[in-house]
Amino acid sequence: MDHPDDEIARLREAFTRLPKDIGHGDSVLIRRSDVRPEWVMQVIEDPHDRYEESRPGMERRTVIVGRVSESRQWIKVVFVGDPETGLFLTAYRDRRLDEDYGGPPWQIQ
Repeated sequence: MDHPDDEIARLREAFTRLPKDIGHGDSVLIRRSDVRPEWVMQVIEDPHDRYEESRPGMERRTVIVGRVSESRQWIKVVFVGDPETGLFLTAYRDRRLDEDYGGPPWQIQ
């Protein structure tokens, strides 16, 4: 079994390799200091939900929703296009998702 530090390093490296939207996705960790890169990758690798959004005049976006025990909150990860071929746009903790997916108390995973 991998050491927890090895797993965090693997997830952070995977986040570094994600193709990112220039000017937005590449600065998400500066703008969203309450989201860690390993959390983003954990949500991508083990999503609770995934759906697409499209609005007139905007590119199609894929939203992946999940949570990790350390965050104690739902995390929304957004890609322009499809996660396999598109660009990472943003990720943030979203309390509004409690209404859709349930809120505290969180069970530790």
